[in-house]
Amino acid sequence: MKGPENYDDGYYQQLGPQDKADFEKLFRKKANTIDEDRARESYEQSFQSNFEEEYRLFRDVVNAFSSGKAGFEATIVDPLYEFGDTNAEVLLAKPQSNTVHLCFVSCRVGGHNYTDWMAGVNETYRLANNTEMVEDLKTHINCTGLNLGTVQYVTLTRDIDIPDADVNILKSGADPEYYAIWKLIRSAEYNEKEEKMEEAKTIKYHDGTMSVPDFQNICQQGIDPKAAENDDIKYSLTLHSVFPLGEVCLDLYLDKLGDEENPKEFYEEEFEEAFLDNVYFGNDRGAMTSIAEDKVDTLLNFGLEHGVLKENSDIVDERDYKIMWGSEDPGAIKSMVREKFIDSKVPDETGEMAFSRAKEDFEESEHSLDDFDED
Repeated sequence: MKGPENYDDGYYQQLGPQDKADFEKLFRKKANTIDEDRARESYEQSFQSNFEEEYRLFRDVVNAFSSGKAGFEATIVDPLYEFGDTNAEVLLAKPQSNTVHLCFVSCRVGGHNYTDWMAGVNETYRLANNTEMVEDLKTHINCTGLNLGTVQYVTLTRDIDIPDADVNILKSGADPEYYAIWKLIRSAEYNEKEEKMEEAKTIKYHDGTMSVPDFQNICQQGIDPKAAENDDIKYSLTLHSVFPLGEVCLDLYLDKLGDEENPKEFYEEEFEEAFLDNVYFGNDRGAMTSIAEDKVDTLLNFGLEHGVLKENSDIVDERDYKIMWGSEDPGAIKSMVREKFIDSKVPDETGEMAFSRAKEDFEESEHSLDDFDED
């Protein structure tokens, strides 16, 4: 197991030599008492409440604005990524006869991080508040020749995150003239046809300033993310690698299922093609070519690191990589990627938990000694 220095938050580093030795003994002792299932559960909860929830928000906003009912439509992902902005994941647009209205959407969870939300919105605004940049964006979404109408900035979060965010500070600290907070509301409703309860979801306006009155009215009424399914945009570059890797592996397997002797094997070029089939960066956006290639390399390395893929010649018969998955059921591929990743994080989660517990005990013993010295 890795030593405590790998999980140090600065506390271990400042200890003296003897204290470090004592701390490491305590750290090892704590690690041995942590149940592997408990460590896995701990990491899975963290993954679900952060990365998975932001992924779900992303999918919901893309689907909600793919039906055409809201006026605005989802166009491209990561609209300013090549300029260093990782905050806006989706660009919505409303083309009209002479103008086009734009809307940058950031998907965020954890209301206590609202100052980070604000900083992200302001960074997107700083980059987008540029005539040349806007002209490029219009080209990417096939709106060249249209005048720019308004530009809206939105943070989409869950309704359960709202109480933890200081919305007044968020609004007053946001630089754009048109900045709003939307919330995703989840509930349950009865499906009479299926005779069972199903999850219902609605994206609603919560607070802030909206640029287009009709758009605000629609958002106040609520937009149903389940009204459409966008198969052209399944992920962005900023989402956790588990999600694009799962989608790409599924597509590769389905494409070869029934026709190939080794349906779980693929060439690197096939992987890149499948990756690009599930994401849309827009037209005439050459800078994204090398970025996408780098992302493909990242995903392949991620798959190898976490046991999802293998490239060994003794395992792969005729292509570059093989999906390491025992089932033949395509529906299990994405969950397999998720489970393998979480399994691989158990040792580090055990280390994090052991460090935290050792630090707590060590600090308590230090305080006890301080109290003794004072006496």
